[in-house]
Amino acid sequence: MKRISIWSIFILSVIILVSCSKDNPVAPPDTASDDSAINNLLTVSVYTDTTSFINDNTTEPYGKSDYAKADTFPSGVMFARRITAVTRSVSIVYDSSNSVATATISLGFTGQFFVDNDGDTIKDPYVRDISDQGTRKVWLRKVNGIWRIWGVSPLEIVSSDHSVTIDSIQVLGCVNGPITILPIEMSTTRLRENLPIFEPGVTATVNVWSHSVSDSTWPFLHRWVYRLLYRRHIREPLYREPGYFTRSWGVSDSILVFPAVRHAAMDVISGSCLFGDSSAVYSARAWCLPYIVKSPTDSLP
Repeated sequence: MKRISIWSIFILSVIILVSCSKDNPVAPPDTASDDSAINNLLTVSVYTDTTSFINDNTTEPYGKSDYAKADTFPSGVMFARRITAVTRSVSIVYDSSNSVATATISLGFTGQFFVDNDGDTIKDPYVRDISDQGTRKVWLRKVNGIWRIWGVSPLEIVSSDHSVTIDSIQVLGCVNGPITILPIEMSTTRLRENLPIFEPGVTATVNVWSHSVSDSTWPFLHRWVYRLLYRRHIREPLYREPGYFTRSWGVSDSILVFPAVRHAAMDVISGSCLFGDSSAVYSARAWCLPYIVKSPTDSLP
């Protein structure tokens, strides 16, 4: 009887342990607070500014005749892009230790594209509907309990027809350059120290290679000039070179405090969208590139 009792107790203990393991599995890490912290960071960080950098914010087409020389965009064609609504969602994937995360920011842009290309003095633009999708990847690490941005991808904005392709962009003038950005980087992240880094007062240059299967492509540079109480949007056509387009600007003309993070958008638009009649559709692709301006003794922002 004594042996039976011992074996009975042993078997009963095993049953209880097995039952407990089935009814009380190990709970996965609670990421709700991490989701909230990361979303807050993505909303305020200068690295992930989701302003529509290609938004002219007007319904009145315009051009820049002083820039429209023989080797750049025709001065008789004026256009404007107006974004009227932006949707935003964020998905986050964590590693097994819950200390590294990759966030994907997805944006939807709707609006209209106005182009006046008939060469007369009457303001009668063609209007083309915009329904763009934007994506940016962000790599984050948790340091001492605080999430920090460690790397970002360009923000890529694409029209619904996907007919315009940016083959590559080369960035010159940065201390860690030249830097070449390829389409594969739209789905990966570039560490902060590998973003283009400029010293104050230097000249930045971008070279753009783009194409469309059955159309011409025309790149434009969008950037912001910052002043004490406001910032001003600037859109400039790139100059034509054999096989590519190029444009330069002074990186310190929009900086108030160093170090700083700024963004330049390479906006490539199809020729039919710019030069076509009412039957043409809106077709474009943009890469919005973050870059850093700092002195050699400054730390990364």
